[in-house]
Amino acid sequence: MSNPHTFLFNVILISVLLLSHSDAISQSDILHFENSSLEQVVKSIEAETEYVFNYDPKALREYNFSGQIAINHLGTELVRLFYYSPYIFDIESNTIVVYKDEKKRVRLCGTIRDALTKEPLVAATISAQDLAVGIQSGLSGFFDLDLDCYKGQIIEVSYVGFQNQQFVVQEFSSDDCLDIYMDYDDNLLKDDIVIKDYVFDGVTEGSTYGSLSLDYTKITQNHSTVEHDILKSVQLLPGITSLDDSAANLQIRGSSPGQNLVLWEGAPLYNVGHIFGMISSINPFIVSNIQVFKGAHSPQYDNRVGGIIDVSLSDVPTDKVQGSIGTTLTEAHANLEIPIIKEKLGFEIAGRRNFSDLYSSEALQNYTNKVFQFTLIDDFENSDDSESLNTNQSLNYYDYSAKLLYNPSERLAINCGVFKSHQDFNFSFSFDGDPFLSSDNVVVDTEVISGEAKFSINQHWESTLSIYHSEYGNLNRREETEGGQFLRENEQRNSIEEQSVTFANALRIAPNVTFGVGYEYNKKALELRLAEGTNIDPMLIPFGIQTAGFHNAFQSVHLNLAKLKVEIGNRSSYIIKKSAWAHSPRMNVQFVLNDAFKLKGDAGIYHQFISQLFTLGDQQIQVDNPLWILDGTSTNLSQRGNKIALGLVFQKDGWLIDIEGYYSKTDSINTISPLFAPLSDELEFSKGSSTVRGLDILLKKQFSKVNAWFNYSLGKARYDFLDIDQFSFPAPNDIRHNLSVLITCKLNRLHLSMNTRYHSGMPFTKPELEPNLDDPNPDPGFAYFLDYNAYNAERLEHYVRLDVNAAYRFELGRRQKLQCEISTSLINVFNQKNVFAREFFINYDENTDIYNLASIDKELLPITPLLLLRCSW
Repeated sequence: MSNPHTFLFNVILISVLLLSHSDAISQSDILHFENSSLEQVVKSIEAETEYVFNYDPKALREYNFSGQIAINHLGTELVRLFYYSPYIFDIESNTIVVYKDEKKRVRLCGTIRDALTKEPLVAATISAQDLAVGIQSGLSGFFDLDLDCYKGQIIEVSYVGFQNQQFVVQEFSSDDCLDIYMDYDDNLLKDDIVIKDYVFDGVTEGSTYGSLSLDYTKITQNHSTVEHDILKSVQLLPGITSLDDSAANLQIRGSSPGQNLVLWEGAPLYNVGHIFGMISSINPFIVSNIQVFKGAHSPQYDNRVGGIIDVSLSDVPTDKVQGSIGTTLTEAHANLEIPIIKEKLGFEIAGRRNFSDLYSSEALQNYTNKVFQFTLIDDFENSDDSESLNTNQSLNYYDYSAKLLYNPSERLAINCGVFKSHQDFNFSFSFDGDPFLSSDNVVVDTEVISGEAKFSINQHWESTLSIYHSEYGNLNRREETEGGQFLRENEQRNSIEEQSVTFANALRIAPNVTFGVGYEYNKKALELRLAEGTNIDPMLIPFGIQTAGFHNAFQSVHLNLAKLKVEIGNRSSYIIKKSAWAHSPRMNVQFVLNDAFKLKGDAGIYHQFISQLFTLGDQQIQVDNPLWILDGTSTNLSQRGNKIALGLVFQKDGWLIDIEGYYSKTDSINTISPLFAPLSDELEFSKGSSTVRGLDILLKKQFSKVNAWFNYSLGKARYDFLDIDQFSFPAPNDIRHNLSVLITCKLNRLHLSMNTRYHSGMPFTKPELEPNLDDPNPDPGFAYFLDYNAYNAERLEHYVRLDVNAAYRFELGRRQKLQCEISTSLINVFNQKNVFAREFFINYDENTDIYNLASIDKELLPITPLLLLRCSW
């Protein structure tokens, strides 16, 4: 017997030789070509095989081919060889006949979009190469063209400032239209740095005035934020936060919530929250895009001295029925998109409603406990007489939105939408054996009707006519009865009706210059009826009905050079009642230093003619329920903001560093602002100014499956009110250090995230006990009063919160048409006690006749579980 090692060696050697021989044979069966004519390719195949081609040599010389041909799979390879030509072939024995195919009627359809912002590109050119046939995309970016052509016909898509794209007619299907995404032309824009994944994919730089764009369809499909609440998602961006764990009370670079403008389909919303602001009142699953402006913004927007959040639904009719249904621990939601006429007419609708009347979750209880703490409701729950006390409360809310889209032609697009949100809170109490009954009812309604028509005159000129009607109603009523007999009614009412008509034009006067001009007529009618116990002079706060009309002219120029982008705009508002003008110029500049660094800056002057008040008068249920008043009419209280910001962006190799410093000063703010609510009983009416200085730093690193970003803001907000203090003092929203660290990880279908938040303590005013010298013989309990001197000189404890989230997505049904998501979050994992307000009172002991300064703390959310279940199709 031979040596086993020798035998094994021989087997391995023979195997290697056989494999090498096989590989050599396979390599010899592959022909390589580089920009060779089809005639040369055919001749090479004939030389290596037994096949004979029958063809017209002159015709095949017009088309070239680059690549490899495996002659052992000749039938399949010939399909690829002739794919980009009008020729087909038949194989008969050893003969291959090559001939031109017959012309066929084909349908070319699709939607042209900007690959960065996903916005439709209007008047993009779709043409058949070497044929005098073409069409332009409509206002929704959609095109539809019937064409008689040969197989292999090249279709070219072009748009000024973007890279041309080419397709073959075979790539178009008669059943499904293509989505074509156009990239910027690097030869035109050179080294322009565009941030495509700002904090995560779906958040990009917007196209105008340094905005940020949130593709919310993409976000809901790929990420899991807190129940997909759009206003809580916005708080992930630098410079935007909420100091009370709510969705609605946004602070944008030191601005108060009443200084920000939230738009739904171009119409303003004067209330954007359910459960008194704890969650957003906008259904996220019908939202397509959100534009966020923290500094300079387009002059087409209405006057505001804070930030802009512009919420838009889809502008393109769907080509198939799609929708979703789901639930959280507080409400159920659904949305549906229906094509009525494919690619022409579509309808979408969405709605949400709470189910607290069926089930009161821990999340809802924590929300309401935070809202109602230290109100009459909280007092009764902790009362010693709770056994003899009968209380009843209910909180119901719903919202719905719908939009009709009609694109009758490629140049005309029409849409109209409707939005409605409603919140109704009731609380009543009585005592056993006592016929007295007290009840409070707080009702908040927001309604919007909007419409828009876009007309593309040509590739360089687009006109838009838009209208809206927005309503806001806020009713707080208290009734007292005894034995069925009416005793007393106290009512506070605030309502707004606003209408607007806007005509805007965008003209591309050169490949890199766009000019915008337009006019808007805006009318606001406001009613304010304050409750009893209000001691505000009606000369300062006009009660009853106010109206104001405005003529607004706006202009904007966009210049986009090789490394420089400049936007200059102005909004001039004529206040009809005052016969006065208010001019609001602004500009935004971006300059690219190299392929990694970009400088940016913006500045502007802004005006605001409507402001928020805190709840005034004798109300038992004091909740976050804002009131509004018109400025710039009889009270001459219009706010005027001056802003400037400078920044630097670095982006390379998965790293993103965005640093931006800003300064703003706002004049004509007043002491009846919600920010002065804790001191409202001690302050007389006064006007002053606020100054905000800040620095926002975003540091992000993107890995293959992990994203991590560090968001830090350093800020200083000061008030100047000479009637209160000769020196400036910290504003109530003066947060020196604000830090958040968010880490997300994608593991196939599982998405994990962890968000850590920290900010320094909020300022508060600590009073002193002062003797009542005005009364030499005061009644018991009135020998001292609270005296506020050093405003906001103290600081609350710092804020710390850790949130975690896990989301799992999967498909069900035939062809996996049903996408499902299960998402669970835990808010404030370590149950950290976070205080956002401290209020003081005099604690008087009747037995010892001793007076002490006492305080109560209002706390934010404790540990709170959240859950989202959703299926879409």
